[in-house]
Amino acid sequence: MVTQLKERLYQVQSKNEALLNLGQGLNTIVCLPTGSGKTHVARMIIEELQSAAGSVRVLFVAHRLELIIQARKALESCRVDFALVQSLPTNLSTYDLIVIDECHHAAATTYAPLFKVSAVVLGLSATPIRLDGRSLAPQFSKLIQKAQAHELIEDGWISDIRLFVPEVLIETELNTAAQCKTANTPIHLAAAIDEYRKHANGLQGVTFCTDRQHAADTAQAYRSIGIAAVNVDGSMLPAEREKIYDRFHSGEIRVVCNCELYVEGVDLRGVDFIQVLRPTESLVLYFQMIGRGMRLGAKSLILLDHTSNWDSIGLPTEERIYTLTNGKDCATSSTSTVTRTRSASGEVFVDEAEVTALKISLVEYDYGKRIQQKAHAAKLVAEGGLSSEAIGKKVGVGRTTIRKWHPDYRQFDTSEQKACAAVLVAKGDLNCEAIARTVGVSGRTIRAWHPDYRLRAKPQHGHIPESGVILTEKELNMAGQLTLLF
Repeated sequence: MVTQLKERLYQVQSKNEALLNLGQGLNTIVCLPTGSGKTHVARMIIEELQSAAGSVRVLFVAHRLELIIQARKALESCRVDFALVQSLPTNLSTYDLIVIDECHHAAATTYAPLFKVSAVVLGLSATPIRLDGRSLAPQFSKLIQKAQAHELIEDGWISDIRLFVPEVLIETELNTAAQCKTANTPIHLAAAIDEYRKHANGLQGVTFCTDRQHAADTAQAYRSIGIAAVNVDGSMLPAEREKIYDRFHSGEIRVVCNCELYVEGVDLRGVDFIQVLRPTESLVLYFQMIGRGMRLGAKSLILLDHTSNWDSIGLPTEERIYTLTNGKDCATSSTSTVTRTRSASGEVFVDEAEVTALKISLVEYDYGKRIQQKAHAAKLVAEGGLSSEAIGKKVGVGRTTIRKWHPDYRQFDTSEQKACAAVLVAKGDLNCEAIARTVGVSGRTIRAWHPDYRLRAKPQHGHIPESGVILTEKELNMAGQLTLLF
């Protein structure tokens, strides 16, 4: 039996506006923060439609089995059919209303059949944007956003956040191979355990890892200190994942180290901390990870972020205005504030201008050090002549962070890079990777510019090889001047 929840004002407002839009045949997204009751709003809408016209047929669609299982429990008072988007029924034309959970995925081709029938579509999402920048306007006509996360925190409907950032961050290129290699090291595994002991010792939570091996190794690291931890990923059978899910809810398992699961929509109860060991550029992914711990509870969520995600993306408590056409990005408010507080190491001095976009109840991080690092990096960037990696080493951060702080910075401009590479190729005593590091590009770029280059295959002294890209007269002159540098 589903517990009857008291309807909240923002839920009633969302329901009423959605019913008005759906009644006009307009596909509509209901956007509410994680843990605020999107599925409950869907139930309110379905119940009202079916009470007014009992013949309304409803199909609920999601992309993961866990979401379907969870929705069936929440919607058992309604007459609803359920389907995975990977195996849609053939009788789609018989439905009057289609509900899509995590509808920011709806731009994918697998969802296309849902929009080719006469049924009106209700989408649910806390983050209706996509990393690839694709708009949701082709699929939906209206977006309803009746509450911000910080408002619901202030009203006591969802948990607030306490952010802890370790001294050593996982700084890596944002591709799977580099992430896995960099994150899954003894240093970072030890840091994960150390941060847990300092800020979440004995609490129950979820750790987000880069790949299956990383999740398995992290779980083993927790078990080595006596913490009941398991790893979970999409390769496991649904029944096996369900058992882990139940053991976590019973308290038998204290830490779940997962890869690609428990990210979107899954209602995990009893989450006291979230640990992020996975760098990402995706606002959707980062917010969904944090959202697993923001559901209403007596305590604040402890967020252990071992990456720069919190700095480059922000937190879910930041005010954001979503639209159907804002694609990858969305408008943000600059009215939020950050509380000054004292951490275990002493006073944390917060630069309001530096963190104006963040609105969280407590920040346990040495912002003073971060501001000094940014100032030092800005000075080196202004001086030029160093690669992002070299600047990062001098400042004490990774090259990825430098690129996030200064996305337009280049050690040389492209013309200078090409000319410099041409000079080094002419000398012939460095391999492509060494030339790439010197010039500030990738080895792949050097090979594209000079596909015939081989180490020690020295051309005539002073001759610029004709292979690869064609250099302009300006670039040739630059190359002649840059010869003095080597």
